[in-house]
Amino acid sequence: MQGKIPVQVRYEKVEAMSKSAGEEHPSIWDYPEFYELLLQAPDSQINAEISTIVTLLKGHEIRPGRVLERGCGPAAHCIELAKRGFAVVGLDRSPAMLQRAQQKAEAEGVSLALHCRDATSFNIPEDAFDCVIFMSETFPLVRTDEALLSHFASVRAVLRPGGLYIVDIDRSKEGVGVDRSITEIQSAMTADGIKVEYWLESYPGDWVTGSGHLAIVCRFDDGKRTVETRDEWRPRRDCPTHLTWLIRSLPDWELVGFFSPMDGQSQIEHFDHYFMMVKAIDTPKSV
Repeated sequence: MQGKIPVQVRYEKVEAMSKSAGEEHPSIWDYPEFYELLLQAPDSQINAEISTIVTLLKGHEIRPGRVLERGCGPAAHCIELAKRGFAVVGLDRSPAMLQRAQQKAEAEGVSLALHCRDATSFNIPEDAFDCVIFMSETFPLVRTDEALLSHFASVRAVLRPGGLYIVDIDRSKEGVGVDRSITEIQSAMTADGIKVEYWLESYPGDWVTGSGHLAIVCRFDDGKRTVETRDEWRPRRDCPTHLTWLIRSLPDWELVGFFSPMDGQSQIEHFDHYFMMVKAIDTPKSV
């Protein structure tokens, strides 16, 4: 959920487009070019994150190796890893995102294997991986206990023993949230000259489940009609202490540590997000 969303806040209601009964808004994931414009981290950040991942992997004698990215979107991280010699497989549940990823990989002259799969539970016809990554702070969207168990079981099934799982996590410094707020309407222009209006809505979260509640709304004219996308998220609000206990409760995993995404150091308190790295193990651990 990284990107370029503004921080100015107002409290009056934004007028949304009317929808027929039962009709759902499309998702920004159906429009990869708008996702890249509004939510994707800048290239400089992606390059720094990949440099950190490469450094962390070298510390565990993976140089380079086979990497799987879950929720790869348009595959910016996958492409950068492939440029650095890694064999990369990308998973995403959006066919539009995977089509965009394939186009971008071909333009960059790299080869990716791409599969349409859900991030919570999946299987793929691939050999074991040295590393799995889950970037763009989307891990907190795996919300329930059941989904988390399925998530880690799916990752463990595709990792070799000793393989690493690197997860990008939002710092969640605002907690679950108690107020409703809406950012000012902002606008941006695509390379094709399409104007996109967008805003972010925040709502009171759920203290019982420890989850926030927010939505991003985008409005644009695709040449035929005005389209409004709306994506709502209820992310878990994690902290390193909670995540440490989560990993300790899972029999097939060992916590390696928490790291800055910009330089791989353990001082994470000054960043808006951080990496958690865990290792797949075969022998049950003592708690």
